[in-house]
Amino acid sequence: MMKSIQMGLVLVAIGAAANSLRAGTVSYEQAFGPGTPNFTQPLTFNKFDSSLGTLDSVHVSLSLTISGGDLTVDNDGAEPATVTVKLGATGSASTTSASDGKKPLLLDGNGNNLLTNLQVINTDTFNLGADDGDGPDVQTTGDDWATLTGATKTLTTSGYVGNDYEVKYAGDQGATFAVDVDINQILDFGGTGGVAGTFNPLSANGVMTVVYTYTPVPEPASISLLALASLALIRRRR
Repeated sequence: MMKSIQMGLVLVAIGAAANSLRAGTVSYEQAFGPGTPNFTQPLTFNKFDSSLGTLDSVHVSLSLTISGGDLTVDNDGAEPATVTVKLGATGSASTTSASDGKKPLLLDGNGNNLLTNLQVINTDTFNLGADDGDGPDVQTTGDDWATLTGATKTLTTSGYVGNDYEVKYAGDQGATFAVDVDINQILDFGGTGGVAGTFNPLSANGVMTVVYTYTPVPEPASISLLALASLALIRRRR
């Protein structure tokens, strides 16, 4: 009975020590916008504090939201026209510098950019009648015109930084790196002759997030507990 109790205590000790070594996470989030594309906004993120333990992975994500805006098309041609219209924004992020001179890269294991060409678009296809004699440019009378009204939409792109590039994400406490988020307008109503267009720009905003997963540095008490548990197991086997 005594041996069973001792064995149970040993297992508890080992479990407690193991729990202290479970992976931890640190997350940083920076918002950008709202603004009218095209615009670039700098963001600053903390590097992983190496004193916390060993960096295991770096996950990055970019979320882009568009809202509002509108695009009106008017057929000034003599024949009916079918036109597909698009109104939106594209987003990308790239690192620019680091406080310790070791600039990290937003690349996956194959060396591809992780946060690039994120497109959020409102689109529709309109069948426009022939010009109804309302004159050149954009007129909103008759059946030869239509308007796309921008709805609120959000998309996110994300991924893990490649193992070869993780080392530059770790540094001393307080080390940072800089990122530029570029937001550019998407506007398209081409492809059909005689169609004129006018628009009001949309608004764009979003969030970039960096998440570090790491193995903590063992606390002295956990190391002692694990050592005592190991000794207890050795003595029991003898």
